Amino acid sequence: MKNHAASVYNEASWVYWVYCNSNYAGPRDQWDPEGYGTFYGNLNATYNENASQLANADI
Repeated sequence: MKNHAASVYNEASWVYWVYCNSNYAGPRDQWDPEGYGTFYGNLNATYNENASQLANADI
């Protein structure tokens, strides 16, 4: 089941990836840590169609 999120705010201290499909597959949006680069805003590749997320700390 997909989540219908349209935007994100990354309060973590690592990069987050939001994927369109489960198991970290398909198109993705990338968000930098809070205070660096793009850490909040609207999702683009996964707008209202996101099913999984991964932080680089999970790797």
